[in-house]
Amino acid sequence: MRKIVIWGVLALMAVAIAAVPALAANPHTTPNTTPLFCTQQGDIVTCGGELAGLGNVDFIDVVVDIDAGCATRGNENEPPGHFQVVDEDIPVTENGRAIFSTEVAPDCPRGLNEVFGETATITVFEANTNNVLFGPVTVDVT
Repeated sequence: MRKIVIWGVLALMAVAIAAVPALAANPHTTPNTTPLFCTQQGDIVTCGGELAGLGNVDFIDVVVDIDAGCATRGNENEPPGHFQVVDEDIPVTENGRAIFSTEVAPDCPRGLNEVFGETATITVFEANTNNVLFGPVTVDVT
């Protein structure tokens, strides 16, 4: 009977130890910094921010999805379009923080203007995996 109790306690300890890394990851924006942002300057949109609580990952990949396209002069004809940028292997500090800044710039043919939608969607993955750590979050383009 004593051996059964010892094995039971050891099994519970193993489960508790295995659960600790899962509890450590709680990705969120940092309260003392600017929240996630997307800012347009000319023909480039820059999305960025700082995340904390990323747990035991070494690198993250940030994916920015935005409506974008190339319009004729005067923006008279704005065909719908979609643009996606992946910023890979952004380092995560020992305490689970990462700062990112990703530029979105469609390459329009000469004579056409870059146009962007009003929002962008930001999703953060563990680097080189499909494991979503944060998001998707919709951010206004200002």
